[in-house]
Amino acid sequence: MFRFPSINQVALSGHLVCNPEFILLETGKAVVHFRVAVNRPYRDDAGQWLQETTYVPVMILDKPAEYFAEHLLRGNAVFITRRLQSKRDEADDKVMLNVIARHIQILDKKGGAEKTDSSEPLPF
Repeated sequence: MFRFPSINQVALSGHLVCNPEFILLETGKAVVHFRVAVNRPYRDDAGQWLQETTYVPVMILDKPAEYFAEHLLRGNAVFITRRLQSKRDEADDKVMLNVIARHIQILDKKGGAEKTDSSEPLPF
């Protein structure tokens, strides 16, 4: 019997909707939450260009969370890769999808982000 491989890989490019929210858990684990707006341009039946925007919740864990909490700001263009994680909200019986990011590239410094040397190695 042939089995298809199970792949959980996501790649997104968009802009931060808000400044990242940094949380230090009781366990000492660092977490950063933010949302990325991802746009999809398309033509309607009349040939007019329209744009659909999807807002994607993103989470960064551990050492990268500490770094990006200081370097990301609302409006930054970013490229993010990693995996999807689902979480069920028992109260509403809804399933929430998050992107658990690991590889993040800041594409510009829009939104007033401080300038950093692009040759500076990341601390992780």
